[in-house]
Amino acid sequence: MRNAVVLALVAGGLVAGYVAGSHGDRARSVTTPAVVAAHGATETRIIHTGADESELRAMIRDELARAPAVRAAPPEPEPSAQAQAAFETARSLVASRIDAGSWREADRDALRSAIATLSHDQFEQIMSSLFPALNDGRLKLTFRGAAV
Repeated sequence: MRNAVVLALVAGGLVAGYVAGSHGDRARSVTTPAVVAAHGATETRIIHTGADESELRAMIRDELARAPAVRAAPPEPEPSAQAQAAFETARSLVASRIDAGSWREADRDALRSAIATLSHDQFEQIMSSLFPALNDGRLKLTFRGAAV
């Protein structure tokens, strides 16, 4: 029953949007508060422009041209010698513990110390070897608590 009511309200909003759009400016929006209340979301707008495909494409191009440019994040600086040493320590620790099949509390504490100085990329590399091993059972926790 509720779905039928929501569907009726949406259909009514579409009709109202069409009628309002065909008797006014080229682009007019009609808010449908019943749809907003039913979904508990942000405001929903139904827009009728009367534009054909090429006009709609031109509107989208104009809007995108006004949008601020998105800049790529600058690359990370090269890791320091300390970060590189910590990375090698962490990588070696994780690899040896995967070979042993167990992850001890002391291993977690040693890894925590090492990851404090890692770059983001180094951290991701360590975690991408540690967590799959924990998830697929090649590495088992020997204590209660967080793995890292």
